[in-house]
Amino acid sequence: MSQCTHGGFRGRLRRAGPSPLPPIPSKTNNDQLDPSISELHSDRHANTDTAINNQISNNVAENTSTVSLRVCRCCQDQLMSVFDHCLSKTSDDPEHRLSSFHEIDEVADAQILTNPPLYQMVKDPTKRANAIFDETIEEKDREIRQLREKLYDKSISEKMEQENVKHLKVPKSEMSSLMAFLINSEEEKRMMLLEMQEIRNVSKAKDDERTQIEYQREEYKAKLQEAYKEYLATNEIITKLRKEAEHGSDVIISRNEVLQRNIDKISRDFEITAKELAAANLRIKDLQFELDEMVLQFNITGQGQRTAEELNVKLTSELTQLKNTYDELKHLQTETAMRVVNLETDVRNLQSLLELTKSELESQAADLRKELELVTEALKSLTRSKDQVKPHSVSHPQENPGSKEQLLFQVTDLQNNLDRELSNVNILSFELSQLKRTSEEKIFNWRSFNLANDKRVLTEKLRQFDKLTVEFTDFKGASAGTEASLQHDTLTSEHKTLNQKQAALIEANLELIVEREALKKQVISLEEQNLASKTEIGMLMFKNNDLTAELEESSIARNEMKIHLDSVLGKLQETTSILNQERYESSNVIKEKTEQIIKMSSDLYKVTEDRHAQVARLEIELSDTKAALAAETFNKEQFEVHLYELRRHLIKELEKLSAMRARDRKMMEVSKQLHSEYTRLQIIEGMLPDSSDLQTTESPDIPHFHPDGKPPKPKHKRDTKSPEMRVTVTKREQ
Repeated sequence: MSQCTHGGFRGRLRRAGPSPLPPIPSKTNNDQLDPSISELHSDRHANTDTAINNQISNNVAENTSTVSLRVCRCCQDQLMSVFDHCLSKTSDDPEHRLSSFHEIDEVADAQILTNPPLYQMVKDPTKRANAIFDETIEEKDREIRQLREKLYDKSISEKMEQENVKHLKVPKSEMSSLMAFLINSEEEKRMMLLEMQEIRNVSKAKDDERTQIEYQREEYKAKLQEAYKEYLATNEIITKLRKEAEHGSDVIISRNEVLQRNIDKISRDFEITAKELAAANLRIKDLQFELDEMVLQFNITGQGQRTAEELNVKLTSELTQLKNTYDELKHLQTETAMRVVNLETDVRNLQSLLELTKSELESQAADLRKELELVTEALKSLTRSKDQVKPHSVSHPQENPGSKEQLLFQVTDLQNNLDRELSNVNILSFELSQLKRTSEEKIFNWRSFNLANDKRVLTEKLRQFDKLTVEFTDFKGASAGTEASLQHDTLTSEHKTLNQKQAALIEANLELIVEREALKKQVISLEEQNLASKTEIGMLMFKNNDLTAELEESSIARNEMKIHLDSVLGKLQETTSILNQERYESSNVIKEKTEQIIKMSSDLYKVTEDRHAQVARLEIELSDTKAALAAETFNKEQFEVHLYELRRHLIKELEKLSAMRARDRKMMEVSKQLHSEYTRLQIIEGMLPDSSDLQTTESPDIPHFHPDGKPPKPKHKRDTKSPEMRVTVTKREQ
């Protein structure tokens, strides 16, 4: 039983195929094998390298029960079947099951089951063929030799078996234990590889999270850069606004000084108007008293009640008008000073223009008077000459009737022209006096009308200013409330978003801390496993060294087992180095991530504080600039309104000035015509004879000259009844 069992175990070991452990060099009976174990052939190990490589790449992904990464799948299955059949406690066959590896019979396993071929029996050809005795002797000798040989072989085999028992007892037990340990260690190695793969997956996920955090950090960095650019742009705008505000403050100070002076003038005017208003109030009281008396009187008289009511209505309307005028005066007090100054300048200009026009008109009137005197003197001389001509014509009635008639025609023409000129002079003098009167009346009316208009405009402006101040105060309060509400809403929304981001960062930080603690625990457990594996490897190395010292001259199996153990040690060293490297990398990654989280949280806190401070500062500066701009726009609108009124007034004055200039041009034309007539009269006077040089000469018959073939003017009818006249022509002595 023991022989069969042990022989079957040895046969199973031999048929386990090419494995890291060498088979024992012994023969066994194939009939004693377990039918569940099949024999390995050479074709199963074709392309073993490719199968092993594929198995290495797919073992962890398929999550199969892989025993070793150095042995093919077929050999692993055979080895596992051997372990399950003979060494496992869960074996089904009670005959082939071993409760312990110490039950192996090393002596039975060491026996030679087949006889070794020593030499062949060769017949000697020199012997006699018919010697039965010799044959029997030879047969006996042969039997004796065989027995001796068997005895010799038996003694030798017993010695060899004893030596083999001595040499194989410990290696068999060690090999069986090593096989079991190898299977268990390979299973633990597989589990360790799975854990390492899980750790790699976790580290890969952590790397992905780290890349996401870096991407978010880059996004925050870009956002911070954009915010910094916006801050620079707003800072430039603020500096520009400050410069404009400083420049505008100087202008505002100068304008305020001007406005203060104007306000002082307006206050003085207001005091005057207040006094006038007090007098008007007294007058109103008197009127009210008189009205009461009249009402009493009209109440006594029933018929005059309606008229009294009408008067009451009228007086109340006047009272409302007076109140309106009072309001207008109150409104006018803001603009009276500027208007008065402008009106004074305009009045001065108009006075200067009036003085100039007066002086020009007086000069023209003096010239016209002189011309009139000259004309009158010429007419007087003509009349004297006529009077002188009459007696002469009476004394000489017979001489030159044609020349006398011609002279009479000329005299009548001159008289007509003189009458015409006198009428023109009278008309011009009348127009001049009328123009003077109308100009004085217009100046007076213009002054009163402008003052009334200015008062009305100023009262309207004052009323509008009061309304605008009330509306501005209301709008300012509403805008302050809306700005405060909007600012509070924006700040609350930003605070909520920042709190959410901070909570998310805190959660991520806590998760990373938890993961770091878990990784630390895993690293500690792996270090403990590594230490245990190192101790076990040390034990294995010690045992392996003992085995190599004892079995240096044994078979190739021991060397292969040593090579396998060396490979296992190398693999374990590689795993330890990988674990150390993974631990170092994971610790570095955790440190870097914690530092990055701390740095990002500090940067985020600083940036939020800076942004809040910048927002508050910008809002204060914005409110100041808004107030300054509102004041500037209000002043600008006031100045534009005033400028528009000045331009309108200037246009009116220019129209008046153009009318006066047109009138002056007409007067100049009239004066030129008068001057031309005066020169013509002077020429005619020069042509007439003096009283000292009078001679009676006959005037030649001068035909009438008609330029351009025009028809002659109709002649004056002769007075047939008038006496004939002679013209006396005087010749001056040269």
